[in-house]
Parts: sequence; C-alpha cells; structure tokens
Amino acid sequence: LPEGQMTATLPEHNQLRSRLPKMMAHCVLAHAKTMLYIDAKLHLSEPKSLWTMVEQLKPASLWTIQARGDGPGSAWVAPRHPYRSSVRDELVCLYLSGIISERAFAQLRAYHADGFPSELSEYAGGPGLVEGEWHARDLQAAESTALANEWFDEWWRWREHNTRDQISFIYAAWRMGFLPPQNQTQGNRSAVAQPQPRSSGLKGFAHFRPHLSVTA
Repeated sequence: LPEGQMTATLPEHNQLRSRLPKMMAHCVLAHAKTMLYIDAKLHLSEPKSLWTMVEQLKPASLWTIQARGDGPGSAWVAPRHPYRSSVRDELVCLYLSGIISERAFAQLRAYHADGFPSELSEYAGGPGLVEGEWHARDLQAAESTALANEWFDEWWRWREHNTRDQISFIYAAWRMGFLPPQNQTQGNRSAVAQPQPRSSGLKGFAHFRPHLSVTA
C-alpha cells in the first residue's frame, strides 16, 4: 500500500455504510494485492487459520489441484456456513427468526425462475452457502472485481426485500459461472440463465472450511 493515511468517505445510508467496504473495497484499494475482510463483531479464537484461507488465493500446487481441481488458485475464498448448507435453509431460518419478512421470498422465487438450485448443498452438487461475515479476495484478479460488482448490484436490487447479503453473493457466483464445476448445477426448471463452469485457466470462487470457532 502507498505510505500515508488512507481514508474514504462513506454515505450516511446505514446499509451502504456497511456494504461498500465489504463489497466494493477494490475501488479504493487499487494498490493492494490481497484483501481479508472481517466484520468488526466477530471474535476469532484461532486467527492463524485466516492465513490458510488466504493461501487458497495463490496458484495451486499439484496436491491442491488434485484436491480442489483449481489450478490457477481462487479469486475469492469464503468459509462455508457453519450451521446451514443451502440458500433455502438460510432464508427459512431468517424468516422464522423474524429477521426478514415474507417479502424476501420474492428473491428466492426469482432465483428459482432463473434455474438457481437453492435447495442443494455444496456436497449435493449445488452452490451451497457461505458465511457472509468474512472472506479473502485477490484484488488483482479481474474475476474478483467482476464478482464484487455483481454481488453489489444483486444485493442492491433486492435490498427492499432482503437486507442480508449471503444469498445474493452465492447466486452471483453461480450466475457468473465462478463456482467449482461440481457445484455449478442447473436447477430442474425452465431457466433463463445458462451459467457455464469457468475454464481451468480462470480464477473463481472457493469454499473454505475454517479450523477455528467464530462467534458474533
């Protein structure tokens, strides 16, 4: 990073104040190579595990190519959700907890119409679900910027229905074909989108299983 103090003025809008640093930091961190985002409310019991996640951004060695099928490394890495494994489960949980209203299901219905398999976990060949409160990014990768822009646009599109952002993130990664090929399943619906798995020469998104406890 360049020397000296670096500041950015954020809007007064509460949702934007939290989402801009999270999703659009590449707009102000042009000189940085890697970004590690962590919500301030999190407490990490084993911070050293974060560097394991950052390692996934690097070009893969032979054994990680075989394990992950992701030779060029990843543009974006986020941990699997510790309790729920699918987008549908997350939305139902948020609704039953009173965090969102019935209006949020309009987002899920729109994604279903697009062929997004919200009911499938990562292990069943679906997109799965990530923990939205921390992630690592390769800021020099064009795919990282493209995914962040798409994520922000998708979250902004549904902000009046659903203020949470995990669902819009995993949908954006799926729609752009950035998920690992085994998780790029097309739903059994009359789909509008036809996402394709990324070629082996492009970076994409990777799940990460943290070896640490995270508490809010």
